[in-house]
Amino acid sequence: MCNDSSLNEQQKREKIREIRQQSHQQIEGLVSPQQQEALKACQKERAAARGGSAGHGAGGIRRGEGPCGEMTAPKPAEPERP
Repeated sequence: MCNDSSLNEQQKREKIREIRQQSHQQIEGLVSPQQQEALKACQKERAAARGGSAGHGAGGIRRGEGPCGEMTAPKPAEPERP
């Protein structure tokens, strides 16, 4: 998908989001509620250790990288205020 030149960046992001959502639904069907809670707790611990949020989990997009690992343009710096 990352090499699909027929999709723009927004379409790639949406497709990746859809695939992640489908994967999450499949996983939910395979693991027990207790296992799901244990996974959530583990993800929160890992996120806290990294100083981040648990919302992205494994495979989240890192700052400065697009959904396919390409570098994105940095945000312009805000001008200093006197």
